[in-house]
Amino acid sequence: MDVKVDSDTEAPQNAEKGNPSRSCLILILGISAVWGFCLGLLPEESDILYFVDYAAPIALLACALIWCTLDSSRYDFFLTRRWYLFLLAFFAVAFPYYIFVTRGLAGLKTMAYAVVFVAICVALLFISAEFGAFLATAAFDTY
Repeated sequence: MDVKVDSDTEAPQNAEKGNPSRSCLILILGISAVWGFCLGLLPEESDILYFVDYAAPIALLACALIWCTLDSSRYDFFLTRRWYLFLLAFFAVAFPYYIFVTRGLAGLKTMAYAVVFVAICVALLFISAEFGAFLATAAFDTY
């Protein structure tokens, strides 16, 4: 494969600028951290916490669907409306099925990465919740 190189920067001209699916994963980590921070910082009867408890899972699901869309274009797999409905309604079952349909047995490696990623998100949520609770205790002297 012949790649043209720009003489000033020495970077390929057809190089991909960033990885959009990686950006979705970073956004999922950020949403998990903010959600946990709000859980720890805000009182349980807060209207803001009530909103965050509903908005954060919807945002996480939207990011996961965007990731699936970007990933499907990488594997030349067309996601139909039924696929989106399946992913939206039954994500815990549909996501592994999607991975195995697009990758075959190589999907086992991707699913292992996905399990580790979910564990990191949950850990980040708990760590940021503890940090928020620490700040709430320090700032407002509450328990």
